[in-house]
Amino acid sequence: MRTLLTVISALLCTTPLAAQEMKAPPLPTPQNSKGSGKDLQVEYLAQQYGISAAEAAERVDVLRDVQQIVDVAVASDPDGFAGLWVEHTPTFKIIVAFTGQDERKAFLDQIPAKLRRYVQLRNATKSLAAAQQDLDAILKAITAAKLPFETYFEPRSQNYVVTVKDQAAAQTARGLIPPTLRSAVKVEVGPILQTFQTNVRPGDAVYGGWELVDSTGRATCSYGFAGRDSNGRDSILTAAHCRTNPPYVVGSDGSHLVQLPAATETRYGDLYDFRYHPVVGLSTGYWVYFQNSKAVTDYPSYVNTVPGFYGDGYFTTRGTLKQSSYNSNHYIGMPVCKSGMTTGFTCGTVQSSSVSGTDDRGVSYSSFVKVSGSSQRKRPV
Repeated sequence: MRTLLTVISALLCTTPLAAQEMKAPPLPTPQNSKGSGKDLQVEYLAQQYGISAAEAAERVDVLRDVQQIVDVAVASDPDGFAGLWVEHTPTFKIIVAFTGQDERKAFLDQIPAKLRRYVQLRNATKSLAAAQQDLDAILKAITAAKLPFETYFEPRSQNYVVTVKDQAAAQTARGLIPPTLRSAVKVEVGPILQTFQTNVRPGDAVYGGWELVDSTGRATCSYGFAGRDSNGRDSILTAAHCRTNPPYVVGSDGSHLVQLPAATETRYGDLYDFRYHPVVGLSTGYWVYFQNSKAVTDYPSYVNTVPGFYGDGYFTTRGTLKQSSYNSNHYIGMPVCKSGMTTGFTCGTVQSSSVSGTDDRGVSYSSFVKVSGSSQRKRPV
């Protein structure tokens, strides 16, 4: 027992808190993690498009099998597949685009009947494989100038989108885009991937969805979810771009901080933005905490809400979306929800499944997912 306590005390340092009011969230229980009996995707579609719960449930049932369509499309014509997206108005349909004029009967015959009735084919001038070559050229040109930006291919319009933070950057970006691509590139001003977090009030512990705090008890980031590292140790994952390192969690009684051990793996750049820390001696598990109707940090009048869903509790992690061709299991139009300690609980739809660019720290990233159409209210800039 003495050896165990020595190891834990060496890995997890405790720090008394200053005289400030701290309150840890509740621990997961069978009551607060049993769910509301509602399906978030169904609820979102019903509210967003004014359809019945039964119609929304039918759509979600179909959409959960969309990856089968992508797999068949890529297998049938890897060089001609030009993307898949979902349209909910005026009628529900799944659009699959290819280059060329082939009638694609063989492709349609391989799709299960449950899905085939919703599939519509579109002709495209640019395949995803060809578009990726163009994106590589755009990325190379703008990244070399050390300009923070993001870019992606929009299969519906067959254009490329480049987003920068202000008009001066937009003018610079336009001049950097290869001349042969400029007519197909839309440069716009908007939010880009940032590596900072707003200051928030301290107070949390170590389950997914809880606040990650620094040595003063100030919350700076969020913990994502629990898992195990390559050595089988319980660990908690957070974003690698989070500047608070080492991270702390608030003790269960709110009177002290616990410092987590150094990360056992960190990946930051290209396809990844994560690090995970062992949690030896701390309780954790496969639950993710959320707060509904939570005010945006430091702006109490800005409240994000998923209507009809309960105030707070836990989701149980049951599975993950794995890597797929063109990141296609995050298809355009897919309803998704997220919970974060800064902006709370919101739902929206996937706008692009493969966004690339350079963040404000100069780190390049690719294949990120962009969500739009949510009710999220962000802090004023």
